[in-house]
Amino acid sequence: MVGLLKDLSGQRMPKSDAQLSQVTERSFRKTRNEEDMTVQKRSYELEIQVVRMMHRAGVHFMTGTDAETFFPAGVGLHTELALLVEAGFSPLEALQAATLNPAIYFHKRAEFGTVEVGKAADLVFLEGNPLQDIHNTQQIAAVVTAGRYLDREKIHRLLSEADGLARKGE
Repeated sequence: MVGLLKDLSGQRMPKSDAQLSQVTERSFRKTRNEEDMTVQKRSYELEIQVVRMMHRAGVHFMTGTDAETFFPAGVGLHTELALLVEAGFSPLEALQAATLNPAIYFHKRAEFGTVEVGKAADLVFLEGNPLQDIHNTQQIAAVVTAGRYLDREKIHRLLSEADGLARKGE
């Protein structure tokens, strides 16, 4: 991996896995110095380049963030969709990475992945068109999940309740 990063960037990166491990360890500390931030920024730029090259080469992508460890379900997905667009995906391709592509990968296209009669679907109703701006996925008006309609008020109430429980450590 280190060789790949050096070749792609044309700039000096850690020379060994041990050095990369040290940089990574430092970057996860709460206090980051300027060198850590520079390395982290460069790493981010390289990741975007790699994703862009893979996309251009025809690699299929699925979203799948693990950010739900620290945030309510779905929050990390908005960031991931925006990053895919930044890497050269059209907004439609980014949305398909979260919907259609997993159905294709799991051979479940007849069951989910698109909105059609007879398919299982959780739906998110948006205030803005995500095909015009992928950040519009954050303008949620309502959600249908497990057959239940949740308007904005209900969503906010559930998120507040979850936040309260998380702060109590439950």
